[in-house]
Amino acid sequence: MGGTFINRNVDATICRRCGRPGDAKAFALDPIFKQVVCPQCVKERKKPGSTLTAEKPTDWDYEDEVLEKTHKLKQQQKPKETIRYVRINDEKIKIICPKCEFPFVYNTVRDSPRFCPFCARRAKPS
Repeated sequence: MGGTFINRNVDATICRRCGRPGDAKAFALDPIFKQVVCPQCVKERKKPGSTLTAEKPTDWDYEDEVLEKTHKLKQQQKPKETIRYVRINDEKIKIICPKCEFPFVYNTVRDSPRFCPFCARRAKPS
């Protein structure tokens, strides 16, 4: 009875990026490649001086470049949201939500409400 021997105790799979076979448990989801790759691909990417980056989609064009740049600029220019509040008494604070501008009363003793009742953003003042 001739044939090939298959070891069913080892989960072997092939890397989608380089095509090398490896143990499936050792593979990792890489944020640069945006896929599950073998440990060798991760090591090659993390080497100092490595120029490996994720390839852009085939339909990537000038408009996508402009959109990416404007998005980065907006993220840099966006001011940090601060919670505006006025103390009513020792227990209560009137908060104006920075996301939806909804005013509500926050109880510091009971720590309630924890979220804005209108938009569900975290409500605890710093």
